Amino acid sequence: MIGDNHWHCLREVPDIQDQLETLKREVNMRIWPRVEYDLTGLYDEATGKLLFALPPKVDKVALSVGTKDLMTESSLMTLKDASLVEVRRNNERFLRRRAKSMVALARALLALGKTVILLLPPAAEGRHEVFDHWADLMLEETASLQGERLKILNMPKAM
Repeated sequence: MIGDNHWHCLREVPDIQDQLETLKREVNMRIWPRVEYDLTGLYDEATGKLLFALPPKVDKVALSVGTKDLMTESSLMTLKDASLVEVRRNNERFLRRRAKSMVALARALLALGKTVILLLPPAAEGRHEVFDHWADLMLEETASLQGERLKILNMPKAM
């Protein structure tokens, strides 16, 4: 699993560490948080190359996008700033660009024969309007890709 800081923090909790060790032993699942990167540091769209080493034995890759990827953009608005219609209009360009980057990364992994699981995160910092918009755009951008080797886990709906 390649994820954001949220997954890194989970590795620090003793109870969760035990569960992660069980997952590692039983299903060969590892969490590989890339806290030093945001989404743009994982894939170069210009060259079509992954910017991280992926062990050859990995056959499933879960990708998680979180607060660092979505909420660090200073131009993003929230409901504290404007109405939902205005917020969505303002945030559309940035969030769609991020969604397209995530889809490009997923396509590259699919081209390598990997199964890809995209995790749509729950809202962080109470920014439901931003995370809901992000989820809507991700579902829209991935509609043509979803199939046997691309799965989407919408965590707010699964919880």
